[in-house]
Amino acid sequence: MANCGTLPNTSTSSVCAAARGLLAGLPDRRRSPQTIKGYRKTFRAMWREKTLDPLRPDDARRTYQRRRAVLHWGAYEMLTHLLAKIEAAIESGDREIVQRLEVLVSKVVDRLAPALALDPPMRGEVPDFKIASRWKNSKKIKKKHRKRDKKRDLAKLPISWREQVWSKIPENFLLKDVFAVHSLSPARGGELQPGMRPTGFSEGVIVALTKRGHLVLATRPLKTHDGKFGQDICAVKIDVSQEGPIAEYLAQRCRAKGGKFIVSVPSSDAVRKAIMRIGRDAFPHGPVICPLLYRHQRVADMKVAFGAGGETAVGAGQGVDDTQSVYGNAAHGRAGGLIGAFGNRAPRLVAVCPVGTNWARRVRPLTRFARCRNRSKDVTGLCFETRGCVSLTPPPSTSTDVRAKCGACGSRLRVPSGAHRLLFNLLRIG
Repeated sequence: MANCGTLPNTSTSSVCAAARGLLAGLPDRRRSPQTIKGYRKTFRAMWREKTLDPLRPDDARRTYQRRRAVLHWGAYEMLTHLLAKIEAAIESGDREIVQRLEVLVSKVVDRLAPALALDPPMRGEVPDFKIASRWKNSKKIKKKHRKRDKKRDLAKLPISWREQVWSKIPENFLLKDVFAVHSLSPARGGELQPGMRPTGFSEGVIVALTKRGHLVLATRPLKTHDGKFGQDICAVKIDVSQEGPIAEYLAQRCRAKGGKFIVSVPSSDAVRKAIMRIGRDAFPHGPVICPLLYRHQRVADMKVAFGAGGETAVGAGQGVDDTQSVYGNAAHGRAGGLIGAFGNRAPRLVAVCPVGTNWARRVRPLTRFARCRNRSKDVTGLCFETRGCVSLTPPPSTSTDVRAKCGACGSRLRVPSGAHRLLFNLLRIG
C-alpha cells in the first residue's frame, strides 16, 4: 500500500487517506486465475453502469451475490493499483502526474464509497443467516426466474436425459471420462481443473473402485472460503450394478488403471462448450445442457437417495444443509446406485430434516479422528497450524489405521478404518 505521509500538499494526503480507509475494509482473499478472469470482465461491465450497485431489479440472488463479490475484489485491486501509482509518482518528483492521479483517485473513491457502504464486506466474521440480505429485503426486486434457470430445466428433461446425452458421445472422444464424472458426481465444472485449494493442490476428481465393487468419486470443492466453510474434500459412493452403463464405464476404467485414477481437464470452459455442443445433438430444442445442470441433477438424486438433509449437503460439498434448496428438486431425481456420501466436516443444521432421516448416523466427519499430536486442532490431510502438506504411507495389511505424517512439523496422524480410511486413502493421489 502506498505511503502518502510525505506528499507535497494536504489535498493529496486527504485523498490517499480516504482511499486507505476504503482499502482497510476490503478483504484480500486468494482466488484462482480463472475466477479473477471472470471477476475482471464483470467488474468492467459494472464500472460502465450509470450507478455502481451490485443489486439490480431483475437479477436473481446468485447474480447479486456474484456482483457483490466482484465489487469487493475490483475495489481492492483498483485502489491498490492507484495508491501504488501515486507512491511511484511521488518518489519520481513528478507533481503533474501526482495531481492527475489525485483527481482520478478522488473520482474512484467517490464512486466506490456509496456502493461499499450499501454492501460492506465481511472480514473474518461468521455470517448471521437470520438477517435477510439486501436482495431479499428490497421491495424493488421482482423475483422472477430466468428462462435458463437450471433448477427448472430439469422439469423439461426426461429422467434418463444423461443416458441420452451419453449415447451421443463418440466412442473415442477425449472427454468421455469427463462426461461420465459429471453424470455421477455433483462436482462443479471448475473442480475438474487442477489448482490450489485450502488443503493443498488438487489434481482433479478422483475416481476409485473399492474391493466390494463400489465406485467412489472424490473432489476438493472450490467454494470453501479458505477452508472456513463448506467441505475441504467430499465424495459419493455408488453401487455400479444399480447405477447403469455410465457407472460401469468408469468401473472398467478403474480396473484398467489399477483401481483408481484422476479425471482432470486443462480448461473448464472448453468442457462446458463440448457438453453444450453434444447436448444440442441430444436435445436440439433445449434446454441447454451444461456442467451446472449435471450438478443440479445429481443433488436432486441425492435428495431422493438420502433425503433433503445433512448427507446431501456433504455430498455436494456444502457446509449448511439449506444450501441444497437452490438446486434440483427431489421430484426430478432418482436414487439410482447412490449408497453414501462423505466429507471432512458435518454440515451446520438450519433446515428441518424430514421425519425418519437419520443422516447423522451416516455422516462421519473425518476431522473427528484425524488429530495432529503436536497441535490442539483437528486436521484433514494437512497440519492445521503450519498448513503443511501431509505425506501418507500405506498401512500394513494387519493394521486398522491409516498412518500419516505432517510434512511441516513431523507429527503423526491416525485415521480409523472404514469410510474414513477409504476417503483418506484417496488423498494420496489427490
